[in-house]
Amino acid sequence: MEFTEAETPKKIKKITNKRKKAKESENDSSSGTISKGIISGIPLGAPSMYLERNESPSLWISLPRADQSQLLTFVLGDKLIEGLPGRFNVFLKDWLSSIQQKMIETLKGDGLRKTMKSVNVKCHESIKRSDERICTFLQKTLRTILETQEFSIFEKELAWICFIRRFAKNWNLKEEIDETVLTSVFDALSPKAKGEVSSFFTGSQRQKTQKGKVYYCHILRFVVKFTFNTLRHVFKFDSQSCSFFYDGNLEQEEISHHKSKLEKVAEKQVIGHRTFPFPTPVTSTSGTSSMDLISAIPLGAPSMHLERNESPSLWITLPQAEKSQLLKFVLEDDLIKDLSKGGKRFLTDWLLSVQQQMIETLKDDGLRKIIESVKVEAHESLRRCDERPCIFLQKVLETVLQTEQFVIFKGDDNVWLKYIRNFVQKGPLKRRMNESNLKKISIQLSRKAKKTLSSFFPGPHETRSCEEAEVYFYHILRFVLKFAFNTLRHVFKFERQNCSFFYDGELEEEGICNQKSMSEKVAEEPIKRSQTVPFQTPITSGNVSMGPIFAINAPSTYLERNEYPSLWITLPKADQSQLLRFVLGESLTRRLPKGFKVLLTDWLLSVQHRMIETLERDGLRNTIESLIKCQESLKRSDERLCFFVEKVMRDVLETKHFAIFEGERVWIDFIRSFVKDMSLTEKFGKAELKTVSKQLDQCAQNKVISFFSELDRKRRGQAPIYFYHILRFALKFALNTLRHVFKFDSENSTFFYDGELETEEFSYQNSEMEKVAEEHDVKPQVVPFPVPVSYDSSSGTISKNPTTTVSFGAPSMQVAEERDVKPQLPLAVPLEAPVQKPQGHLPPKEVVPTVPPSNDPSSSNIGDKMSQYMQFFDSSLVPQKWLNAFKMVVQHNEYLKSQEARLKARYKELKAEVQELKEEKRRRMI
Repeated sequence: MEFTEAETPKKIKKITNKRKKAKESENDSSSGTISKGIISGIPLGAPSMYLERNESPSLWISLPRADQSQLLTFVLGDKLIEGLPGRFNVFLKDWLSSIQQKMIETLKGDGLRKTMKSVNVKCHESIKRSDERICTFLQKTLRTILETQEFSIFEKELAWICFIRRFAKNWNLKEEIDETVLTSVFDALSPKAKGEVSSFFTGSQRQKTQKGKVYYCHILRFVVKFTFNTLRHVFKFDSQSCSFFYDGNLEQEEISHHKSKLEKVAEKQVIGHRTFPFPTPVTSTSGTSSMDLISAIPLGAPSMHLERNESPSLWITLPQAEKSQLLKFVLEDDLIKDLSKGGKRFLTDWLLSVQQQMIETLKDDGLRKIIESVKVEAHESLRRCDERPCIFLQKVLETVLQTEQFVIFKGDDNVWLKYIRNFVQKGPLKRRMNESNLKKISIQLSRKAKKTLSSFFPGPHETRSCEEAEVYFYHILRFVLKFAFNTLRHVFKFERQNCSFFYDGELEEEGICNQKSMSEKVAEEPIKRSQTVPFQTPITSGNVSMGPIFAINAPSTYLERNEYPSLWITLPKADQSQLLRFVLGESLTRRLPKGFKVLLTDWLLSVQHRMIETLERDGLRNTIESLIKCQESLKRSDERLCFFVEKVMRDVLETKHFAIFEGERVWIDFIRSFVKDMSLTEKFGKAELKTVSKQLDQCAQNKVISFFSELDRKRRGQAPIYFYHILRFALKFALNTLRHVFKFDSENSTFFYDGELETEEFSYQNSEMEKVAEEHDVKPQVVPFPVPVSYDSSSGTISKNPTTTVSFGAPSMQVAEERDVKPQLPLAVPLEAPVQKPQGHLPPKEVVPTVPPSNDPSSSNIGDKMSQYMQFFDSSLVPQKWLNAFKMVVQHNEYLKSQEARLKARYKELKAEVQELKEEKRRRMI
């Protein structure tokens, strides 16, 4: 067929258009294939995974605590994050930050429980999946948390809401989610909703839509997870009947992270007379059994241990840890319990050696010396493939972790060292660590170390004892791997995007991680040793739980002198608003009747005042030296010990208005017997404390009960709860009193008195760990002892006593304030002070004016000031050396005033930072 000249261009145009369409369809199909691959890369799994409460924390626990850099990982995988356009990256981060903030506010305001109440769900009610109230509750929560002005994912068409409602009602909860359904939801969206995401991408309209579809589907995946986790956080899911039970209690963090005792006991497998912590036996062809060693606490992605964040590294926490806490850095609680005494002693000695070596390395600046010895210069960025970080790491591991008794890195071809070096250079740093590989590596511990550790697992069969030991090899390797990553973190700044290590010559400081000022330590001492639930579940029924809000640890932790200050240091320095926190938690404090609150505050103010007086007149030393001699060691059974504790407690804690030890001696006898006979290494028995606390002196009981309404019997029955917490405080006070006077020997449980009290010899502001840390320019301001106050119980008013002055304080704290004042010249005598008149012709004192000082210590300002002063004098009659001395005094005074202004400004900055860090810490502790 022939074409004319006019028809030829039309034909060419048609062919060109066909080729363009074919190319576009090819691109679309390829992008569709990519999107499909990305969506199905990490399957969602069955919905029941997100409904049942287990060891993996829900989004309501993990997301509020997440760092800003981690937010995107809740929605997208690493590949998608890397391919995010810049503007879309910022858009998604802002959306997730808004979600995070709303979740924190909801938890603080108890919003979930209020929403449940608004949809008429009663406490202890079981609800079927088809119940409309569940969908209404979900819809309200999703709109409140996930909907923002910038990103209205739940548009008017309600495509997502309808999908989630149907999903919650009808989907089979035990079958895996078919993710192709998510694409159909995207197709049901309006063009406006699609355009909100597609506008961030480049290319043709179809290509932009395809790319937007990938990210929209991942956002919907996140919404589905969030939906099920919301139900999990509020309800207890019954997998058999597929029903939801609401008992009024929200999911707590500790419930998620730790399995209950009964579950752990049920899962253990008995081997002989011992229990084995990680069961799941697998029968192999050889007839031997192997154990699943995977820990209940996952290591997570290596980048978690490489990036500097709010969690302190091992180079900060381990040197400060007590001896009793060392094993917890390596083993879980069950493994510690199952370990023989010999094994505990061996591993503790090893960790003590590691701790000592770390302290010496920090003191000698060893890390910086090692990094410089491998020719790494300051402000140099190293790639992962660079050999120098591995050489540095090997030197540190061999120096710190290697001991004569436990040689874990023996030989140049050591498998553990090779594995760590290879992991640092080539291992995936952004994905969760595959711990099954650790099993294979852990059993290849050096022969000598393996033999040493296996000797602590005696058994009828050598194979089984070796298998038990392998569990501990595995956990030791986990610790070594964390230590390796934390060592790199301590020296280098890890750049996540290009996976490189930047060395700027500065090591990670403790202040950056912990970010706790001295004032925070004073305020938080009563709860220092225990974890607090940041948003405690309010109790709608009006009853308060009998259990303590703060876990009370083993008695030895209150007897040993360590970096945590005792009550004899913190309580005298506490502000009046902080006193109740030494006895009660926040929820109990809020629920206190006004009259009882006045009584308790009045009592604690009296206790504080008596402690200050006792310290001022050296009453503790006088009392103990009337009973024993200096350099004397007492056994626990010695009656003089109990007599001393009883006398101090009666002198300090007993008041006219609240006589807790008067009449019946039940509390005093309990504390005396506790000091004599109770186990000092095991946690307090709550049941016994509850029983004893109810036997408070009858007059004190009647006084407390009188503050509760007679009509409200339920609240009237809460009085024993407060007795319980007061007894806990009295017991802590008794143990801290012994600690303040004696040095406690935990091995033989004896008390040694050398004449030096804790404030004189060991102040937490001057502990060994602070010597390791670098000195800062501005020391925290010393919190003075408060001016004693008188508290009028009848009127509820507080007035300060101006006639009484308190000057008790540690000398080291006063020196710290003046350490930075330079130059160290004699203090200037005030101009108004009386001075002996010289034999010159100076005018009378009344003639000398008082010129207001300036904060500017410049030379011109000082010259002006000198001329103002000297205009009243005849300079020819004044010796030059007097003028020079006077000028020096004026100059020094101006310098001190400028320093004062600088320090005040710095103090305001630190105060603002402390407040900001407190808010951040509270948010992350959710």
